[in-house]
Amino acid sequence: MAVIVFAVDRLTKVWVQQHLVLHQSEPVLGGAVYLTHTQNTGMAFSLGASLGGLFLVIALLAVAGILISYPRLPAGETWMPVAMGLVLGGAVGNAYDRVVSGSVTDFIDLRFWPVFNLADSCIVVGALILIWRLSAKPDKG
Repeated sequence: MAVIVFAVDRLTKVWVQQHLVLHQSEPVLGGAVYLTHTQNTGMAFSLGASLGGLFLVIALLAVAGILISYPRLPAGETWMPVAMGLVLGGAVGNAYDRVVSGSVTDFIDLRFWPVFNLADSCIVVGALILIWRLSAKPDKG
């Protein structure tokens, strides 16, 4: 899952960098969504623009935590590996951008939310799944 997320994240960011100039915005899906090329030095959804280095460290700690805890998952657990793969792929995707260019390419623009990218979405969805699974009551079987 992490490899797929990373690969698709890279492909979408490269496509945006090659087809949209910085701050260019193009409507898609009948104008329900826009592709808007931005460069973000902060974290997901453009928060904390001056703290990019700190976010790189946090991403690397998240990667280490996932890699350490993954082998300890209970046998038969379905959702935790998916969630960890989503978070891992997204964190590595955005960390790669920070290391290579000092900022993260964002492009998904809903007009009512800060511009974000696929990696951000995967991190959020993965984190929500992790919260759901960690808060679930264990089976009494």
